[in-house]
Parts: sequence; C-alpha cells; structure tokens
Amino acid sequence: MKKIVIMLLAAMMLFAFTACNPNENAVDGVKTFDELKTEIEAGEKNIALAADIEIAEAIELDVEGLTIEGNGHTMTVAEKPENLGTNYLINVTAADVTISNVNFDVQAEGVYLIEAGNSGATGFTFKDCTVTSETWDATDPLKTSVAIAVNLSTGGTVDNCTFADCYTPVYVNASYVTLKNIKFNSGIVFGADVDAKSIVDLELAKTDAYDKANLDFSNVTGADIQDVRTAYADSGIEVRPTEG
Repeated sequence: MKKIVIMLLAAMMLFAFTACNPNENAVDGVKTFDELKTEIEAGEKNIALAADIEIAEAIELDVEGLTIEGNGHTMTVAEKPENLGTNYLINVTAADVTISNVNFDVQAEGVYLIEAGNSGATGFTFKDCTVTSETWDATDPLKTSVAIAVNLSTGGTVDNCTFADCYTPVYVNASYVTLKNIKFNSGIVFGADVDAKSIVDLELAKTDAYDKANLDFSNVTGADIQDVRTAYADSGIEVRPTEG
C-alpha cells in the first residue's frame, strides 16, 4: 500500500510540473517569417530561428545591436517580391547588426539580398553563413538568382562564409571593412578608393559554371591582404603586406 501511495504522489508531482511548464521541451525562437517580422518590430535584440523560413517580402533591420542567430536553418527566397527591383531584400539601417549561422537559398532571379547601406548602419557583421544562388548568367546579374549577396556600403565584416554561384558575392565601397575566411566562385567587387582594414584567407574556387572570375585589389589601400588563393591564372590578384 505504501508503495502505491508513493507512486501516486510521484505521478501527481510530475503532472503538476508539466502543467506549470508547458513549454519545457519547446525550442525557443521564431518559426515563420511573420514571427521574425513581429520580433524585429517589437525591438527585440536577440532573435533565433527555430525552423527554416521563407522570406516573403523586403524587411528592414532597424534595431541597433540586433543579432539574428540562424542555428543552421535556411532562409529561402522562392519568389522575388513585387516592385523590389534593384532594392535590397534585407536592408540594414541600424548599427551593430549581426546575421549569423544562416543558410540563404535564393531561387528567384535578380535578387539583391543584403545591404548595410544606410549612414547609420555601421558595424554590420555577416558570419558563419552560406548564400546559394540557384541560377547563374555570366552576362546578366538580373538573370542570376543572387545579383549581389552582401553590399557593405558603410563598412562591416564578412567572416567564415561561403557564396555559391552569386554574381557578386560581396560588394565593398567603404572603409573599415574586414573580409576573412570566405569561399566564393565569382569576383568580389571593390569600388573606388576602398580603405579596408583586413582581407585575410579568401578562396576563389573554379567551378563548371564559370570560365573566368576576377578579383582586383587595385582600388584597395591600407589593408593587410594575406592568403588569397585562386584557381584562375588571370584573376589579377595582387597580394601585398600591410601598408603604412
């Protein structure tokens, strides 16, 4: 009898604990695009993905210090939003925004993916991410899924990322830029008079999709350019020690 009473008490305690903690085994984080938008609009600074989501429309990251942690999940762009044109799908307008550990799968054509271009969008970080462009056209960025993956117009960091078949994986037209541990198979574009901080460990791979890809550092000054590898003999790469 005593044993039965103990078992009943244990069962009641377990039931009470479960009732008080209905989400004990739930995964924290957003599971839909609408939930992601709601969190950003509420000013949340730490947002985690708990599932793969589809980006349905353009979105602005306007929360200073915002971190979006992807946890290895995928953000898919199946269709290009209407009237997007050459505007960016993800527009960073606040300082110190980080996008980390997200796999972007872009299936629509002519998508300009991420821009840190607003004057207040300093300190942007894009790390541990992959961007895959499902289509490629060597002569037309608008017939390529990813026309430009990341535009660092106000500086920032791209770290430990892989860009597959993007027309332009990274466009740089600003000072205080750090690029490191990047794998890609088309040229990173440097605008006029880029005063970068550090460009370290870039790997320009050759695939069947390309017969030539350029990487030209002629506009870059002030940077420590190290360990840049390419499979292209005519890439125009010039590696030099730290200047100044």
